[in-house]
Amino acid sequence: MKVIDAPKYKNDWVGSRLALKENCIEGGLTPLPQALTVRITRRMNARETMHSAQDVSRWGEVRILKCIWKCPACEAMHSGYLPESWIEEGKAFFIERKY
Repeated sequence: MKVIDAPKYKNDWVGSRLALKENCIEGGLTPLPQALTVRITRRMNARETMHSAQDVSRWGEVRILKCIWKCPACEAMHSGYLPESWIEEGKAFFIERKY
């Protein structure tokens, strides 16, 4: 795993991979410790999740990242949300994509 700089434009973040220093339990983003890497599938406002199964609209007018990861325990794909601010706070960082 190689840490890389964030893409220059936030619109280019979709499709990128992140390594997390901790789980984002409130956002339903709780990969197992050995799978703390996720892929960004969408950038959005937290309010857009209102009345969904993973409602994080209580976070207010903040930008969030919808992420997916493959669970090493059950081999299923899971998804959850992460505040975009985690990147600036150093709780999540971009890593080189694995193909």
